[in-house]
Amino acid sequence: MPPPDVIFNIAGIETEFPATQFGGATELINVSNPLLETMTALTAEVRELRGAVETAVKGLAAVTRRLDELRATEAPEANVVRDEDARTTIKSYFEAHHGETLYPSDVAAALHLPYRQVTKLLDELERDGQIART
Repeated sequence: MPPPDVIFNIAGIETEFPATQFGGATELINVSNPLLETMTALTAEVRELRGAVETAVKGLAAVTRRLDELRATEAPEANVVRDEDARTTIKSYFEAHHGETLYPSDVAAALHLPYRQVTKLLDELERDGQIART
């Protein structure tokens, strides 16, 4: 097949046409079409977004697997302890771990106390100036 007589370069895509369709002209014609340029830019953005979504889906899958693992483990039984006794125990725990960053969930797990009870008592201890948030 002989080489084409006219090559259109439309938004970076070369398209060949025989010169007979264009009155015998032999040349490279560049067509700048704002719509095609916009479509090309959007196509590139879609590719980038597709990659970001695939990465996010993989991350979400890892989180889902971890949640499934956590659901499969049995939660430690929480003791039913009077607030007064729990407050003393929590205060002692903080004294024993002075300088460490302690989260309510960690305190609840370590002392086998209900999380809600621990958060309530931590608020009270903070309000009384016996512990401080950092």
